[in-house]
Amino acid sequence: MMNHKPRVLILDDEEDLLELMKEELEDYGLEVVSARTGLEGLDVLAETSIDCILSDMTMPGMSGEAFLQAVRKREASKHTPFFFVTARVCTDDMQDCSALINGYIEKPIASEAAVAKIHLAINGDKK
Repeated sequence: MMNHKPRVLILDDEEDLLELMKEELEDYGLEVVSARTGLEGLDVLAETSIDCILSDMTMPGMSGEAFLQAVRKREASKHTPFFFVTARVCTDDMQDCSALINGYIEKPIASEAAVAKIHLAINGDKK
């Protein structure tokens, strides 16, 4: 049993949306750390233990896909649950990295279903 609130890293280059997602997830009892770029996200992962990652797919500099590849190369985050947060519906180009992630969460993420996906990915199926 986890003694701490699950800590989630969210990445999005849109500051207003990032703040909204942070507030919504905190309302559901999650501890949230945020970053605006893939490089900031990698810095957070180097310094902080993270239970789950939610990343935008389209960011300047390092794309969501490039961030995912960097996350999976790090021993400490190789198996950290990872979701892409996107307003887009799944397309063929998104299937390329689907084996490396836990799924997609549609924007906005303020829903019990999204939070349930996060908790399930962190805790596994306890049945």
